Amino acid sequence: MPSIGYSSAAEARQAREALGKALEALQEDENVPNEVMGIAHNIARSVGALFEAEYASTEVDGKTCVKSALGTLSQTLALLQDVKSEHPGVQTATESIARVI
Repeated sequence: MPSIGYSSAAEARQAREALGKALEALQEDENVPNEVMGIAHNIARSVGALFEAEYASTEVDGKTCVKSALGTLSQTLALLQDVKSEHPGVQTATESIARVI
C-alpha cells in the first residue's frame, strides 16, 4: 500500500520552523520599516506554503507547495540585497533563507 502524504514533510517542517524564527527576528522591533515589513510578508507567505507542503496529501501537492515557497524566497533574497535599513533582523532573515534554500 503506498504511503499517503508528502515524503519530505519533515524537511518542510524544519524549513518552516527556521523561517518562523527569521520572521520573529524581523518583527521584534515595533518600529519595523516598510521595506522590512515587505520582506516579513514574503517570508510569512513561504511559511504558509511550507505548512501546506507539510500536510499535503500527495507528493505532487507537496512539491508544488515547496516550489511556491522557494520562488517566494528567491524573490525575498533579491529584496534583501536592496534593504537600506539597519534593522537587526535582516541579517538573521538572510541567513535563514539561505539555509532553507
